[in-house]
Amino acid sequence: MIFVSPIVQPDRSARKKEDCMDLSELAQAGAATVVAAMTTDAWGQVRLRLARLLAGGDDQRQHEAAADLSQARERLIGLDDDERTAAGVEAELRGQLRERLRSDPNFAAEFAVLVEEIGRHIPAAAPSTINQRGVASRGGTVIQAGRDVNGIPPR
Repeated sequence: MIFVSPIVQPDRSARKKEDCMDLSELAQAGAATVVAAMTTDAWGQVRLRLARLLAGGDDQRQHEAAADLSQARERLIGLDDDERTAAGVEAELRGQLRERLRSDPNFAAEFAVLVEEIGRHIPAAAPSTINQRGVASRGGTVIQAGRDVNGIPPR
């Protein structure tokens, strides 16, 4: 008896999902890298290269992109290391990049190269570690929380 295995067609929808995930990951990594570069001396060069890439050869769009990137940096620098501001700038940039990456495959390839190059030249962020130790004695209570805690019970 001869067994014939069916021809299995590749699942194109799975490939599209994989591509979208890759682009989302690139948008996330790219936004984080660009925001990290905003606080370095290399920002001037990074801003110009990214603005040129975002503009796709249009001089007017390049000036607009450079101005937008400068404003994002000013928001980031102007608020004394406020993590929420950094996260907001990164989230905004990530959303813009994600849309552009999905609509322009050429941009995706060039942006990936730029992100890799920038990543090699900026210092790695120091790992953020917080250690807490609470000791209660004589019937005391220890409360450790990631946000402010007060003694007012919720209503």
